[in-house]
Amino acid sequence: MRTKLVFVAVTLLLTAVPFAAVYPQEPEPPPLIIVDRNLRLHQWSEEGGTFEALPGTTAFGELSPVGTHLAYTVVPRAYDDGMAALQEREGGVGGTTTAYNIGLHDLATGANTIIAGQPDDASFFAEDVPDYYLTHSEPAWSPDGKQLAWTTGVYGAPRVQPDPTFAIEVYDLASGKTTTIASGLGQGQMIQWIGPPLAWTSEGISALYNLMFRQRIITYTPDGELVSDLTVSELDGGYRRMVPLWHEGQQMFAVEDGDLKWHTIDLHTGEVQPVEGVGELYSPNAPDDSLGVFRLLLPPEPGVLYAPNVVSWQLVLPDGTVQAMEGVPAAFSPAGDQVVTVDDEGAVWLWDGGEPQLLAGTGPEGIRARQVFWGPMAWRMRPGIVVESPNAPRG
Repeated sequence: MRTKLVFVAVTLLLTAVPFAAVYPQEPEPPPLIIVDRNLRLHQWSEEGGTFEALPGTTAFGELSPVGTHLAYTVVPRAYDDGMAALQEREGGVGGTTTAYNIGLHDLATGANTIIAGQPDDASFFAEDVPDYYLTHSEPAWSPDGKQLAWTTGVYGAPRVQPDPTFAIEVYDLASGKTTTIASGLGQGQMIQWIGPPLAWTSEGISALYNLMFRQRIITYTPDGELVSDLTVSELDGGYRRMVPLWHEGQQMFAVEDGDLKWHTIDLHTGEVQPVEGVGELYSPNAPDDSLGVFRLLLPPEPGVLYAPNVVSWQLVLPDGTVQAMEGVPAAFSPAGDQVVTVDDEGAVWLWDGGEPQLLAGTGPEGIRARQVFWGPMAWRMRPGIVVESPNAPRG
């Protein structure tokens, strides 16, 4: 039987491991924080055994590796107002590209700061005025949490060329300065006028293009020097996902194919190699044999037409035992010895290999979680686990 959790004792591993995010000069580990469905923030109180409200609101975002800030995209109010006026004039609208600003939420103060906004002469669907505004991709944190990167593009004729191009910009938290490190990136096959998503790894800042049957990865150093421009051909089983992943002491990109098999990509040579095991989420602060979480895709119920595969997340314990989980993994503890999931009703569950425990005050009758922040989370290869394709013949 599940029991409500009224107290969580968290032990931070102070010994740094290779490639781990480091929390310098911080007397306490990052707290567990929930963003609810109204974008309000709540912090777990060990003393009270419940959640306490934090100041301010935020948006769906990414926690910095040092646990001090959330970075997020937000639609500017002027865009929403312009769109509403356009719909009132014309009765319907289609084929537009959404403007996004980038914001930074300080967890200590609750302050939200727009760090990438719109030009003073931006125009959003004004009558008889050409549209003109900026689009930004989701921000990506540097491994040390001191910088952010995103792509920026200009939307609106006649100020831009018919084929959009995008720049990679890097923002430094200490100085507040934004620097353009690369420009002229193409749109790829993105539907909207938005640049490619970015991933910041130990190899540099990579722009990721999903080109249907192949992948393209363009990687730069944080100073803008080109590292590589790779095109990865189609795999026999197609693509399900591509993620930055640790394997054999190196961080590289890996793809999961349609048969749930994994392949690593060398960012310098473009070589694609099948790899044994399964890609899993884990805490980079934890030892190599720490908890991990991987995804299974199960066949749909028999006799149901066009039903999707059933997603089932699995917890791997240090001894190799596998435990089926409910909900979607949201965050690891700072020590990497616990993981929390969020279920369909917004309840937050804590898993450590024993009986899962409900965090008090969450769920349909309390705080309905949309996102959870705690410790850092990354991908790695877990050897020794064989995952069967949901489409494989079954006896």
